[in-house]
Amino acid sequence: MEQCNADPSAIDLYLEGFGLLARRAVELDQATDEDGQSLLHLVAKQGPAEFIDILINLGLDLNGLERRSRTPSFVTVLEGRSTVLDRLIKFQADLNKADEDGDTPLIIAAMDGKLAISLLLSKGADMDYQKRDLWTPMHLSACWGHGEVVRLLLEKGANPNQVTNEGETSLHLA
Repeated sequence: MEQCNADPSAIDLYLEGFGLLARRAVELDQATDEDGQSLLHLVAKQGPAEFIDILINLGLDLNGLERRSRTPSFVTVLEGRSTVLDRLIKFQADLNKADEDGDTPLIIAAMDGKLAISLLLSKGADMDYQKRDLWTPMHLSACWGHGEVVRLLLEKGANPNQVTNEGETSLHLA
Protein backbone atom coordinates (compact mmCIF):
# COMPACT_ATOMS: atom_id res chain seq x y z
CA MET A 1 0.00 0.00 0.00
CA GLU A 2 1.42 3.38 -1.00
CA GLN A 3 1.43 6.34 1.32
CA CYS A 4 0.81 9.84 0.17
CA ASN A 5 3.50 12.22 1.38
CA ALA A 6 2.84 15.93 1.15
CA ASP A 7 5.41 17.57 -1.05
CA PRO A 8 6.65 20.76 0.68
CA SER A 9 6.97 22.45 -2.71
CA ALA A 10 3.27 21.73 -3.38
CA ILE A 11 2.34 23.51 -0.16
CA ASP A 12 4.54 26.46 -1.13
CA LEU A 13 2.84 26.59 -4.55
CA TYR A 14 -0.57 26.50 -2.89
CA LEU A 15 0.35 29.43 -0.64
CA GLU A 16 1.93 31.32 -3.54
CA GLY A 17 -1.19 30.73 -5.64
CA PHE A 18 -3.38 32.08 -2.88
CA GLY A 19 -1.14 35.15 -2.65
CA LEU A 20 -1.43 35.76 -6.41
CA LEU A 21 -5.19 35.37 -6.29
CA ALA A 22 -5.43 37.80 -3.40
CA ARG A 23 -3.28 40.41 -5.21
CA ARG A 24 -5.59 40.34 -8.25
CA ALA A 25 -8.57 41.35 -6.15
CA VAL A 26 -7.62 44.88 -5.14
CA GLU A 27 -10.97 45.45 -3.43
CA LEU A 28 -10.67 42.45 -1.10
CA ASP A 29 -11.04 44.57 1.98
CA GLN A 30 -14.33 46.02 0.74
CA ALA A 31 -15.77 42.69 -0.44
CA THR A 32 -18.04 41.24 2.23
CA ASP A 33 -20.58 38.48 2.67
CA GLU A 34 -24.21 38.95 3.78
CA ASP A 35 -23.02 39.41 7.39
CA GLY A 36 -20.54 42.10 6.41
CA GLN A 37 -17.59 39.79 7.01
CA SER A 38 -14.48 40.48 4.95
CA LEU A 39 -12.20 37.80 3.56
CA LEU A 40 -10.03 38.27 6.65
CA HIS A 41 -13.06 37.57 8.89
CA LEU A 42 -13.86 34.42 6.91
CA VAL A 43 -10.30 33.12 7.02
CA ALA A 44 -10.13 33.94 10.74
CA LYS A 45 -13.35 31.98 11.21
CA GLN A 46 -12.54 28.84 9.25
CA GLY A 47 -9.63 29.21 6.85
CA PRO A 48 -6.00 28.12 7.00
CA ALA A 49 -4.06 30.08 9.63
CA GLU A 50 -1.24 30.69 7.14
CA PHE A 51 -3.56 32.84 5.01
CA ILE A 52 -3.87 35.39 7.82
CA ASP A 53 -0.28 36.56 7.27
CA ILE A 54 -0.79 36.83 3.51
CA LEU A 55 -4.01 38.84 3.77
CA ILE A 56 -2.63 41.25 6.36
CA ASN A 57 0.56 41.73 4.36
CA LEU A 58 -1.64 42.54 1.36
CA GLY A 59 -3.21 45.33 3.37
CA LEU A 60 -6.52 43.92 4.56
CA ASP A 61 -7.78 45.74 7.64
CA LEU A 62 -6.69 43.78 10.70
CA ASN A 63 -9.37 45.48 12.80
CA GLY A 64 -12.07 45.79 10.15
CA LEU A 65 -15.62 45.49 11.43
CA GLU A 66 -18.42 43.30 10.17
CA ARG A 67 -22.14 44.08 10.49
CA ARG A 68 -22.20 43.53 14.29
CA SER A 69 -18.97 45.54 14.75
CA ARG A 70 -16.84 42.46 15.35
CA THR A 71 -13.18 42.30 14.35
CA PRO A 72 -11.43 39.22 12.94
CA SER A 73 -9.85 38.63 16.38
CA PHE A 74 -13.33 38.69 17.93
CA VAL A 75 -14.43 36.03 15.42
CA THR A 76 -11.45 33.78 16.27
CA VAL A 77 -12.42 33.83 19.95
CA LEU A 78 -16.02 32.92 19.08
CA GLU A 79 -14.76 30.01 16.99
CA GLY A 80 -12.08 28.91 19.49
CA ARG A 81 -9.22 29.30 16.98
CA SER A 82 -6.29 30.21 19.23
CA THR A 83 -3.66 29.57 16.52
CA VAL A 84 -5.33 32.14 14.28
CA LEU A 85 -5.80 34.52 17.22
CA ASP A 86 -2.09 34.28 17.96
CA ARG A 87 -1.30 35.27 14.36
CA LEU A 88 -3.66 38.25 14.53
CA ILE A 89 -2.09 39.35 17.81
CA LYS A 90 1.33 39.16 16.17
CA PHE A 91 0.12 41.90 13.81
CA GLN A 92 -1.17 44.04 16.74
CA ALA A 93 -4.89 43.23 16.55
CA ASP A 94 -7.05 45.42 18.79
CA LEU A 95 -8.15 43.05 21.56
CA ASN A 96 -10.26 45.65 23.35
CA LYS A 97 -12.58 46.64 20.48
CA ALA A 98 -16.18 46.12 21.61
CA ASP A 99 -18.96 44.94 19.30
CA GLU A 100 -22.45 46.45 19.08
CA ASP A 101 -23.44 44.67 22.31
CA GLY A 102 -20.43 46.05 24.18
CA ASP A 103 -18.67 42.66 24.19
CA THR A 104 -14.91 42.34 23.65
CA PRO A 105 -13.02 39.15 22.77
CA LEU A 106 -12.11 38.81 26.45
CA ILE A 107 -15.75 39.19 27.53
CA ILE A 108 -16.74 36.40 25.11
CA ALA A 109 -13.89 34.16 26.29
CA ALA A 110 -14.88 34.76 29.92
CA MET A 111 -18.55 34.07 29.26
CA ASP A 112 -17.84 30.87 27.35
CA GLY A 113 -15.13 29.70 29.74
CA LYS A 114 -12.60 29.54 26.92
CA LEU A 115 -9.03 29.36 28.07
CA ALA A 116 -8.02 31.55 25.11
CA ILE A 117 -8.49 34.07 27.87
CA SER A 118 -4.90 33.37 28.95
CA LEU A 119 -3.57 34.40 25.54
CA LEU A 120 -5.77 37.50 25.46
CA LEU A 121 -4.63 38.59 28.91
CA SER A 122 -0.96 38.00 28.12
CA LYS A 123 -1.31 40.26 25.08
CA GLY A 124 -2.93 43.19 26.86
CA ALA A 125 -6.68 42.63 26.79
CA ASP A 126 -8.37 44.79 29.44
CA MET A 127 -9.31 42.36 32.24
CA ASP A 128 -11.43 44.96 34.04
CA TYR A 129 -13.31 46.17 30.95
CA GLN A 130 -16.96 46.90 31.76
CA LYS A 131 -19.82 46.41 29.32
CA ARG A 132 -22.71 48.90 29.26
CA ASP A 133 -24.31 47.03 32.18
CA LEU A 134 -20.94 47.30 33.99
CA TRP A 135 -20.35 43.54 33.85
CA THR A 136 -16.68 42.54 33.58
CA PRO A 137 -15.00 39.31 32.46
CA MET A 138 -14.88 38.40 36.18
CA HIS A 139 -18.66 38.85 36.58
CA LEU A 140 -19.39 36.74 33.51
CA SER A 141 -16.99 33.96 34.45
CA ALA A 142 -18.42 33.78 37.97
CA CYS A 143 -22.02 33.89 36.74
CA TRP A 144 -21.46 31.09 34.21
CA GLY A 145 -19.54 28.94 36.71
CA HIS A 146 -16.18 29.05 34.95
CA GLY A 147 -14.01 28.64 38.04
CA GLU A 148 -10.78 28.10 36.10
CA VAL A 149 -11.27 31.39 34.26
CA VAL A 150 -12.12 33.19 37.54
CA ARG A 151 -8.92 31.80 39.06
CA LEU A 152 -6.88 32.95 36.08
CA LEU A 153 -8.40 36.44 36.16
CA LEU A 154 -7.66 36.73 39.89
CA GLU A 155 -4.07 35.56 39.35
CA LYS A 156 -3.62 38.23 36.67
CA GLY A 157 -4.94 40.93 39.01
CA ALA A 158 -8.55 41.43 37.92
CA ASN A 159 -10.66 43.41 40.37
CA PRO A 160 -13.23 41.07 42.01
CA ASN A 161 -14.94 44.00 43.77
CA GLN A 162 -16.25 45.90 40.74
CA VAL A 163 -20.03 46.20 40.80
CA THR A 164 -22.56 45.85 38.00
CA ASN A 165 -25.28 48.43 37.38
CA GLU A 166 -27.39 46.27 39.73
CA GLY A 167 -24.76 46.59 42.51
CA GLU A 168 -23.54 42.98 42.24
CA THR A 169 -19.94 41.85 42.62
CA SER A 170 -18.60 38.67 41.05
CA LEU A 171 -19.02 36.96 44.44
CA HIS A 172 -22.77 37.72 44.36
CA LEU A 173 -22.98 36.06 40.96
CA ALA A 174 -20.94 32.93 41.72
